[in-house]
Amino acid sequence: MFELVYWCGVNNNQGEFITEIVEIDRKHYVSFIINKFLKFTNESGQVNIIPIENINRLKELN
Repeated sequence: MFELVYWCGVNNNQGEFITEIVEIDRKHYVSFIINKFLKFTNESGQVNIIPIENINRLKELN
């Protein structure tokens, strides 16, 4: 599990920072820098894909 803080907005307008506890599949975690996108599942089970430039913080939880 990870704590993910990311920017959610259209063309960087009218957005906000979102903090979520998420699950990231290991293959997506290892390859997200190459792919330039991060795919994750939030606590409610919703799958999201965000561009890496929108990530503010990604912290692995124990």
